Amino acid sequence: MIEYPIFDAHFHVIDPRFPLVPNRGYLPDRYTTKDYLERMKDYDLRGGAVISGSFQAFDQDYLVDALSRLGRGYVGVTQLPASRQASARVVFMAVRAGFRSRSRGRKRLSRPRWREP
Repeated sequence: MIEYPIFDAHFHVIDPRFPLVPNRGYLPDRYTTKDYLERMKDYDLRGGAVISGSFQAFDQDYLVDALSRLGRGYVGVTQLPASRQASARVVFMAVRAGFRSRSRGRKRLSRPRWREP
């Protein structure tokens, strides 16, 4: 076991219970929160950042589910379409972590403001 605390700064959850969309023909293999926790069981894991992948498009349900299963030390970074208004649930998640927006030109928004959970 690793003897020091770890925050996993970037990982993906690929849960087939939620919509998955191939990106240029690529669709990753299943990797659920259960798979993640099993793989990381020998580490002193204190939390992490679940990052939405392009293969999840703008779906938020998988992220809400993952964060509820992983616990308080975890945050989410999600994708929001530039043309839609965020729902209250997504705004709540943005306060916990951050969000990124995708538009046709892959324009970037200003950096999110981070807060402790």
